[in-house]
Parts: sequence; structure tokens; C-alpha cells
Amino acid sequence: MAIIIDKNEKRKQIAFSCKELLFQNGIKNITVSQIAAEAGIGKGTVYEYFSSKDEIVFEILNILIEDMQKWFEEFFDEQKFNFEEKLRYFLSFLFLPEYENNLKIYKEFLSIAITEASNEMKEHDKECVSSFEKFLGKMIEDAIVLEKLNLTKDVIRIIRFFHLGLVVRSSLDDLGVEEEIERFISFVLYRGGSN
Repeated sequence: MAIIIDKNEKRKQIAFSCKELLFQNGIKNITVSQIAAEAGIGKGTVYEYFSSKDEIVFEILNILIEDMQKWFEEFFDEQKFNFEEKLRYFLSFLFLPEYENNLKIYKEFLSIAITEASNEMKEHDKECVSSFEKFLGKMIEDAIVLEKLNLTKDVIRIIRFFHLGLVVRSSLDDLGVEEEIERFISFVLYRGGSN
């Protein structure tokens, strides 16, 4: 009897097994040969599931994003944070020491996306942005309904652009991330972020 393989599940398994390899080598320096070796499969098998190295990297990034969003949702639901606390945690999450590798990969992804993005990378970036905007949208909807905050949907874009800028600036100089986050939250919630 033939063994039936779920192609999507196998893709995820391959990508998940290479997560640490991506952290060690970065996006540009990881090779298909390394991926095959790390996943314990042949190089040809890698190409049965992925059309390019970029596609493998995107799958790994998707796994990281899904894990992060799932963790956020569970953590926020369990802890019953208010919007200000959720926003503070959301903005500072990547800067926590235990997520240093995720931040490193995100910075490299942004660098590549800004300077030499392929159409596939641009599409992947759009999907990532959409995913985060949905998550932020839920946070904002909850804040409007549950906390009676007077926020607009425009806050999603403002938060996303601030976070992107924070990641980029933190790469360029010794930015006080926590201080910048506190200024931003104060601005959004108490000065310019509400109608």
C-alpha cells in the first residue's frame, strides 16, 4: 500500500527543521544543500516541495510569524491585558533577548526587501503585512468595544509604520527602544491617536 504524504505538512516539516539553520546563517547565506542536510533529505527532494531557496525561507518566516501570533493571542487572552499593555508588549516583543534571532532575521529580510526584492519577496511581504494588520485590527476592535477607546482603523497603519521604523532605526544606532515605545504609546493613546 502506498504511503500518502501531505505535501503542505511535509513543506512545514522541512521548513521547521531548518529554522535554527536560518538563524545561524541568515537569509542570504543559507543554501539548499544545507537545508537538505538539516532536514535529512536529498537536495532533489527539497525541490519536490519548494521551487526555490526563497520559497523555503518564506515558509520558515511564515512558521515564525504564525507561532508569534498564536503566542500573542494565547498570552493576551490568558493575561487579560488592556490595549495599552498589549500595544507595549506587541511593540517590544522582537526586542526581548529571547527573540534576538527573530529580530536579526526580520532586519535582514527588510534589508533585502528594500534593496533587491524579487516579486516573490514583495508578495510575501504583503502577506506578512496583511497578517499583522489583521492581528492589530483585532486588538483595536477589542479596545474600541471593551475599553470604549476612541481609536480609528488608521491606528493600524500608524502602529505598523512605527514598528517598522523602530526596527530599522535600532539597526542604525543605539536607540532607546523602550523610551521610544513609551513616547509612541503616549502619542497614540493620549494625544494624536484618537478622534
